[in-house]
Amino acid sequence: PLVGLLIDRFGVRVPITIGVACLVAGFGSLAAMSEAWHFVAANLLLGPGFAGVAMLPITIAVTVRVQDRTALAIGLVSAGASLGALVLAPTLQALIETRGWRATYLTLGVAVVLVPLGLLWALPKGRLQRSAPGEAPAAKPPPLDLRRELRRPGVLPLGLLLIVPGLVNFGFQ
Repeated sequence: PLVGLLIDRFGVRVPITIGVACLVAGFGSLAAMSEAWHFVAANLLLGPGFAGVAMLPITIAVTVRVQDRTALAIGLVSAGASLGALVLAPTLQALIETRGWRATYLTLGVAVVLVPLGLLWALPKGRLQRSAPGEAPAAKPPPLDLRRELRRPGVLPLGLLLIVPGLVNFGFQ
């Protein structure tokens, strides 16, 4: 509910930025943990972090910005999470084997700052708005053109943004 309230009030940038900060603190805590309770404490930061970065803000952004072929746009964006899971599992395994688990958590902490915050600046600024008042939606959407759909404002950055939670979430399971 808190992420939804933040999105309604400020747009998607604020909850994603707060989520990134929680993820960084959580992964930093994991890298420094020395007792079992540290793991629990770090996950108290990771939970809200994933909530702020993952599906809810991105789905809302796509739903509001893409009024025709909304399901296709959400599907394209959601594919980022699956791509993240596919890429991260072997990458994390290699990092753990070569650099250790602490360095791997630190690497994830850096990645969750660089990737999402960089992509946030490609999104439209401010609160999300539907079509301008008086602007009627098209009666019939034009034929499907995947390149055109990916060029819609915010769709590609949102899809790439979802790679990070997918990488992290599925990479450790």
